[in-house]
Amino acid sequence: MTSKRNYREALNYEFAFQEIKKESPLLLDDRIVLILGNIIERYSRSRKELAERVEMRREMPLSMCRIGSTVVVKDLSADDALSKRLYSMGLIKGVFVKVVSAEYNRSDDH
Repeated sequence: MTSKRNYREALNYEFAFQEIKKESPLLLDDRIVLILGNIIERYSRSRKELAERVEMRREMPLSMCRIGSTVVVKDLSADDALSKRLYSMGLIKGVFVKVVSAEYNRSDDH
């Protein structure tokens, strides 16, 4: 439910959980639904707090971000081929990304 499909967009966790709760009396154990709800609430709260902290920082190119930091993708500037490749990897606006490398290698810079 929370993954994008060809026939629909991804649902956020809160909406997906509401759908699970609606169907749970017939399909799932109430204890499992309660535990899932607690996990989603904690996850949502921590993502919101992280988004607020990230929002306070200024925007900068991904290549300038510190290794180990987590950032939010605000915009992508790329040609069509690269845009499609980034999209296929899940790199879209609003996604949290952890910076693991700062290597920059473009052949036209040499």
